[in-house]
Amino acid sequence: MKHLLLFFCLLGLAHAAPKPNIIVIFTDDQGWADLGCQGSLKDIRTPHIDKMAADGVRCTSGYITAPQCIPSRAGLLAGRFQGRFGLDANGSIPLPLDEVIIPQRLQKAGYTTGMVGKWHLDPNHQSVEWIKEHLPNAQIGKGKKVAIPAAKRIPYEPDQRGFSDIFCGHTNRYRATYDLKGKDVKPTKMLTQQGDRLDTQTDAALAFIDRHNEKPFFLYLAYFAPHVPLTGTDKYMKRFPGEMPLRRRKALSMISAMDDGVGKIREKLAEHEITENTLMQDIEVIIPKLRTMQRMGVRIAIDDFGTGFASFQHLRQLEFDELKIDMSFVADLGRDPTAEVLIRGFLEIADGLGVSVIAEGVETEAQRELLHAAGCHEMQGWLRNPLAEPGVLGVSSAAALGAVAAIILGAGSQWLI
Repeated sequence: MKHLLLFFCLLGLAHAAPKPNIIVIFTDDQGWADLGCQGSLKDIRTPHIDKMAADGVRCTSGYITAPQCIPSRAGLLAGRFQGRFGLDANGSIPLPLDEVIIPQRLQKAGYTTGMVGKWHLDPNHQSVEWIKEHLPNAQIGKGKKVAIPAAKRIPYEPDQRGFSDIFCGHTNRYRATYDLKGKDVKPTKMLTQQGDRLDTQTDAALAFIDRHNEKPFFLYLAYFAPHVPLTGTDKYMKRFPGEMPLRRRKALSMISAMDDGVGKIREKLAEHEITENTLMQDIEVIIPKLRTMQRMGVRIAIDDFGTGFASFQHLRQLEFDELKIDMSFVADLGRDPTAEVLIRGFLEIADGLGVSVIAEGVETEAQRELLHAAGCHEMQGWLRNPLAEPGVLGVSSAAALGAVAAIILGAGSQWLI
């Protein structure tokens, strides 16, 4: 898989926030195995993305629509298969101007829209088909780089395609409408930023959220990594000691930097109380919606119970079918006696309410045995459910996916695709 797509959907069911905030994180040249939650490679460390995978919804049979930068981005933002508008590969055309893309649609729906990082949807010297049509006198040939005039290129830039805020660039030069302190940059100009390019792109995303946390927003964060040129600062490189090629260490450090960025974004959302609070702000509005879903055959689960906003009060207010014990309690089994006491308490509560219980994040045989002894017989985690081969989904797993839909009431109000 050429790219990795992370998708946060901050559910907005309360009157105060009728529109959900949306963050799409798109990485460059990151493979299927380059996530810790896939359980494929031992040297990959992505704890923040893994946490989101455990908290939210994973679409394990998803795939990118092209193995190259330009067409895959075009298909994502247009919401259409890119071949339908002639963008089949790099080196052909930019994203056509007559193609209406997601930020343009969301702006009309009242969203503030932001773009950070790599764009790569404007005409460049490799856009051979476009150059032939729009610059017929240009000299195209081996070793010749055609310079695209600004007047021809600018209409394709993100701030002309529906993004109100941009911090657009690859490494240390960014075309920006705001700076890393969140202040407006008017008119739009090029900013030079020193330091790690991924830290810069994370900081720009955080600044966007600070600027627009009180209104519905759409943020498209396109990290330029782990695409070459491979880089790595000491902060991230030191996380991967031992014998390995330098190229591998740099790639791992770049993935780790992006993972840190995901963690910082989640912290920023919590800081502004737009992670869980958006969903839990008006419980009286949520209850009838959940009941409607139950009548449709959807089972309701309280996720991450025992942490965050998944509180005991919700046991009284909500009708639900399943209680999911947060993985932090499971992780402490065998190390902290309090964890086992609390888990036994959760099980007694669930039994009294007549609902089932699932323990999250079971990774060791010792954890499984302690849970079983406590009376918990339903578990999820890498011990019980190792990931199937890519593209393979058993009948029983498919049935389970279709049978349960969890309404996230705790820290898991993001989705991972």
